[in-house]
Amino acid sequence: MKSMSTLAAAGLALGLLASNASAAPTFELAGGYTGEIEIKFGNFESFANLTGGQIGPGAVNFGTLNITSVENPLLATQLWNTGVNGAELTGVFGQINVSSVTPSGIGGVDILSTGGVLDIYINPVGSFAGVGGYTQGLGGYAAGGCAIGGQCYNGISNVVGGELFLSLEWVPGVSLVDPTATVAGNFTQATFPATGTAQGFLRVVGGAYASNFDTDGFLGGAADMFAQNDFCTPGQQGCVSTAAAGGLPPTGWQLRSNDPVRAFFVPEPGSLALIGLGLSAFGFAGNRRRKA
Repeated sequence: MKSMSTLAAAGLALGLLASNASAAPTFELAGGYTGEIEIKFGNFESFANLTGGQIGPGAVNFGTLNITSVENPLLATQLWNTGVNGAELTGVFGQINVSSVTPSGIGGVDILSTGGVLDIYINPVGSFAGVGGYTQGLGGYAAGGCAIGGQCYNGISNVVGGELFLSLEWVPGVSLVDPTATVAGNFTQATFPATGTAQGFLRVVGGAYASNFDTDGFLGGAADMFAQNDFCTPGQQGCVSTAAAGGLPPTGWQLRSNDPVRAFFVPEPGSLALIGLGLSAFGFAGNRRRKA
């Protein structure tokens, strides 16, 4: 379970959001479903502090994402999609700090990072597209009132009638090479377009729906979600679809990606029985293709 300080922070966040909760759209899964879920998303992302245009130690990964649907991974049935109850789910992530870059294979590198935070908002459907969506590029940060790579973005974090859905942070446990690493990935320029994968564990630290996702279902209770994604350089054939990524690649974004996040949804904070279920599901998730 979470530490007292983390739970206190989550409680404070919920308290601050309470006055706006009635104005925001609501989230629920079809048929009142609870259990294992797969969250589908598309995103654009970039890096700051590059060295000679290359990713290296000290570079910082950041971006925005659009959750398109939530599915039952065992039956491959859809449980939620954009527009249900008039809601859309969009997020801003950053502070993923590259700690090491190691050559791997022909034209490839393995990348380990530390840190990382993700804020997901539930807003009225069409809020993101209505201000330009991903086509705002890095300018969407300025329009949202923060620096590039910050935890706000125009049409996501500043929407009237929306609220913070989940606040998450990446936690160590994804790498046997570096126990402090929170994100492990690989990237190769031997393919066209350049492609790669990344994965990491996240835990819930706040948001209006924190209790629904705070299940301690991964890493022996240290994490609530397991994220995997495939990414590539945008604007070329062979990349993820334009629709999945949210539109044509705007200036300033270096990568786009999609793929699922494994999690659990419950009507209230997780039980010991659900923790056991989560550990078995982690075994299933770990058997998915993992290139990093």
